[in-house]
Amino acid sequence: MAELNRQQLILFLINVPKNANLAGVDLAGLKLSRMHLPLANLHGANLSQTDLSHAILEKASLTEADLTGATLEYANLSLANLRAARLQSAQMQHTTLQQATLASANLSKANLQAADLRQANLSGADLSQADLSHANLEQANLSGANLNGVTLNNANLTGVKFDDQTKMESFICGGLAFKVDSFTKLDLNNVNLLIHNLQGKASGLSAPSVAPAASPSPAPAPPPATERQTEPQTEPQASGKTAPQDPVTQPQPDPVPESPEAQPQPQPADEVPPSEAETVVGTQGIDPSPDATTVLEEATGDQPGEPANPAPPNGQSQPDSLADSPNEHQSEIDPDQTQPG
Repeated sequence: MAELNRQQLILFLINVPKNANLAGVDLAGLKLSRMHLPLANLHGANLSQTDLSHAILEKASLTEADLTGATLEYANLSLANLRAARLQSAQMQHTTLQQATLASANLSKANLQAADLRQANLSGADLSQADLSHANLEQANLSGANLNGVTLNNANLTGVKFDDQTKMESFICGGLAFKVDSFTKLDLNNVNLLIHNLQGKASGLSAPSVAPAASPSPAPAPPPATERQTEPQTEPQASGKTAPQDPVTQPQPDPVPESPEAQPQPQPADEVPPSEAETVVGTQGIDPSPDATTVLEEATGDQPGEPANPAPPNGQSQPDSLADSPNEHQSEIDPDQTQPG
């Protein structure tokens, strides 16, 4: 079929059979957009510069095919076999390559933006200077792949498999979701990783592991100084002792005002203090009646209306002359004068 004329080619494209054998066919530069070629055999076919956008090539065999500069935008190549295919500078935006085999394929400078490469086999593939921005390479096999100068901005490399033969020099990577299952002896010379949301799960890394430093436990916060304890105080025990209270947290009891009885009451100016009258009169056995008080005032020389012994001011002691006054009064009072007539 390599020597199909134009008429035969048109008939072929109209009535292409399923599982068509197109091995070695020359379809370079043709517009085969939206062609349905599932399970087709295109081994060694020349498809350079061919437009295969939106084409259905599911499970097709494209081993060693020439797809240099071909357009494969939105094409479905899931489970297709592209081993050792030539895809330099191919336009493969949004191409579905899920579980496809691209081992040893040449994808240098290919545009694979937003391509679906989940579980794809890219072992030994040449992806140098390819653009894989926003591509999904989850669980893809990149063992021995050449990723020098590849662009992986916002690409998903979750579960990607690398090995010691994977080359990643001058690696451009921004916004990368990265979870590595095998990353042994990876060559990262001159790598510039601008990574966001890095999820590292590396096995077999040669870099020494550093134990994270234990973070000190935070000190307990002191209680607020203005906060007062609202719980009631402990009741006194039977022995008369109370439980010790915290001087900082326990509220101070309010001062109990003194009883009015404990405070000194002012004495009227015209009365004799009862204590002194009882002391003087009681020593002589005299009934403290109004007549006896009058006789006492005459004997002591006190003027009527004045207290015999004025109460001392608060906080002062009685003078010695007043302290001895009961004895003096006792000696000056005539017992006969105190008796009623």
